[in-house]
Amino acid sequence: MLDTTITLVGNLVEDPEHRTTTNGASVCSFRLASTPRRFDRSENRWVDGATSHRLYHSSGSSPYDVP
Repeated sequence: MLDTTITLVGNLVEDPEHRTTTNGASVCSFRLASTPRRFDRSENRWVDGATSHRLYHSSGSSPYDVP
């Protein structure tokens, strides 16, 4: 089976929640906040964009790879 690796960069908003569904599948849910940055050459400084908060769910064998 081919697995896809995804790297998420940001700050955890709260502790990840590990749980098991009624059929025995492992699931991890977590919220991540990230803020994009770009360099403004006209002002010679870094500028932050709008912070976004996302909810992610991971299932299968990968939930235990979440911090």
